[in-house]
Amino acid sequence: MAHHVLLAEDSKIVLISTRSVLKQNGFEVTIAEDGQQAIDIIENSGITFDAIVSDLMMPNVDGFAFAKYNFERQIAPFIAYTSINDANTALRLMDLGVHDYVVKPFEVKSFIVTIKQAIKRWELHKEIEGKPEEVIPGNVATISIPTKKSSLSTVINWINRTLSPLFDKNEATKFISLFEEILLNAYEHGNLKITEEEKATLLCQGHFEERVEELERTCDAEIQVTTLKLQDKIVIRVADEGKGFNHGKFTNMTDEEILERLSNPNGRGIFMASRYFDAIDFSNNGATVTLTKKYS
Repeated sequence: MAHHVLLAEDSKIVLISTRSVLKQNGFEVTIAEDGQQAIDIIENSGITFDAIVSDLMMPNVDGFAFAKYNFERQIAPFIAYTSINDANTALRLMDLGVHDYVVKPFEVKSFIVTIKQAIKRWELHKEIEGKPEEVIPGNVATISIPTKKSSLSTVINWINRTLSPLFDKNEATKFISLFEEILLNAYEHGNLKITEEEKATLLCQGHFEERVEELERTCDAEIQVTTLKLQDKIVIRVADEGKGFNHGKFTNMTDEEILERLSNPNGRGIFMASRYFDAIDFSNNGATVTLTKKYS
């Protein structure tokens, strides 16, 4: 079944040509001429979209406001599609949960790969969040799970229950989305020992999921997650059994490195999380990550 893309673009010429490219590459496409029309389609059409591709500079509701709307509701992966190519714009988008950024004019193969990879990442997130809830007995502050994709949902459900009294629905959704980036880092890179370079290659080749399943079968390491609720903040620690990583490479990027990172298929999640949480601390050479978020 073809994936369905919502394409928002105020230039009719660009809208028509981009729709044609998407259709030629097997996507179903619904078009909108600005962000408000796109939101109306989402709310009234009944269509489930697999990805959103949106220009930024549009009338009525621009791409930034549209990205915020999507981030708070977690409708679909959002691919920014724009001629603006500067670090400030990239940072603003990352703060709105946007992983993927395509600069006009685009190279068709790279554009299509970006959309497909965004959809695969989104499907993984939804698979994790969509698992049946596993009840954890007692007043548990620490849990340990095996390094299995099927076990990640146990942590997500547990954190969701912890957050529900502390944050409104939209904020809890953003929290979970960016917490998952840290959890997946512990799963993929920490315990399964997939390097950043290896993941990029596997994603481009379409073999990443296959490699993850292969590594899972021989991995007996665990991920430990601990929560601490204080008067005005929640602290969550995620610890894997890996050797750690050069976390400064992802949290202390220059403007040039940020723009370079946009052209890679992975490696933005930790940076995005570091901008969302009030504090993010690494210990054990990066194998343990402690997240702090204040609440009112």
